[in-house]
Amino acid sequence: MDKYFRDAPREIAKLSAPRPVGIVSRPRVVALLSQALDSGACWLAAPGGYGKTTAVIDFLEHGGLEQGGLKQGESAYNWYRVDTEDQDVARLFHYLTLSLDGRHAGMPVFGPEYADNSDDFARLFFRTYFSRLDPGTILVLDDLHRADAPGFRRTLAILLRERPNTVRCICTSRMLPEGDVADLVLSGQLPVLNQTLLEFSPGEARNLVTARSQSPSEVGDISEARGWAVGLLLLANAGMYYPLSQTGLAGGAGLREIVGRYFLRDIAPEDQDLLIRLNVLPEISTELADAFLGSPQAARLLVRLQHRQLLITRDGPGGAAFQLHDCCANTLPAYWTGA
Repeated sequence: MDKYFRDAPREIAKLSAPRPVGIVSRPRVVALLSQALDSGACWLAAPGGYGKTTAVIDFLEHGGLEQGGLKQGESAYNWYRVDTEDQDVARLFHYLTLSLDGRHAGMPVFGPEYADNSDDFARLFFRTYFSRLDPGTILVLDDLHRADAPGFRRTLAILLRERPNTVRCICTSRMLPEGDVADLVLSGQLPVLNQTLLEFSPGEARNLVTARSQSPSEVGDISEARGWAVGLLLLANAGMYYPLSQTGLAGGAGLREIVGRYFLRDIAPEDQDLLIRLNVLPEISTELADAFLGSPQAARLLVRLQHRQLLITRDGPGGAAFQLHDCCANTLPAYWTGA
């Protein structure tokens, strides 16, 4: 993949694409992405753990001549990983300028004089920025949910409107487009690939588990993961860390059993009680969890479970909302009560 990067300063992490290690190509998703990019830009929206970033890398790596990805003779793609600091649009302009590397001389600089007129500056900046990109460049804006704020959404909408036909743009987020960006969806200028389209099909799920598992024949019912990439990887890797033959789960352990026995069993008893009580809520925010239980421990438990990727997260204007995946939610009562 590095052969496509000509000038981007790779020492800056937010301007570097993740390494494509162990990716199992999904031609169906590559074709969907290629079709969506016929309009010049598209938006991938799904909760965490559904493979949005991986799908983009798959497209850039394997789209190629067959599916309309990077073709021989085309230019580089520029990768930009959004974070919370980008809510200050001055930082967005700064790092996009850095991404031009040797072609950044003379780029407009966002100074105090533009503080009350950032939209006009954004139009000037993006017109200049896009003029510095080689024809055929793909701009990837990853993790857009991390900087979701009205000012950032407005600036993003300007970027998408100022994009010339010679440049394509892929956006990924845990949220559907909102505000000014949603207007582009309504006008047909920004196709959306949602969770339903990004979920692993049964065949894709089997290919992923087979590729990642040391003992594919011992992997159980993959349908319980319901296309959730994280759940499929739990199935694939369970035998690596917990030999199935030593636990009574050999020869077809289901995802619920694996989650219950291996990923929930070491949760402290007091946390188990908190989690069972929170499980009645369809979606959980840290504030709601603390208020519901009257304990600050609830929010800390959610953060720990998120780090272990047992939660689906949906970031929105009101903050992060957590939800246990169905396989985890259905496991809890039976596992901890011994039913």
